[in-house]
Amino acid sequence: MSQICGSDIDSRHDGIAVILIPFFTIQNNSRGLQRSAASSTRLSCVTIRMVQRLSDRLAKNPQDLDGWQRLMRARMVLGQADAAAQAYRDGAKALAGSQPDQAALRRSAAELGVPGI
Repeated sequence: MSQICGSDIDSRHDGIAVILIPFFTIQNNSRGLQRSAASSTRLSCVTIRMVQRLSDRLAKNPQDLDGWQRLMRARMVLGQADAAAQAYRDGAKALAGSQPDQAALRRSAAELGVPGI
């Protein structure tokens, strides 16, 4: 994948891109525009790398409710339901000291359709 991906992506945009990429894809499709294969590959690669960086950040700072919610959302958008379920389990374990955060994580997982929730 690194041969396809090229240089590093600015990590300041991690959460934004994961949310906006599906939006722009829907907008483009509704207007009848088509992406080239290279553009789709680059977009997928960028998304996957940003999700991986988010996952890496959560490993270092696991008490980040917003981060776990974004990771579950991103995994579901990418069609990685099993990985989204694992993110939920990891997040629930990391947030074990906060009942409100655990409840919010569970609500998010249920709204996203994360399996096993």
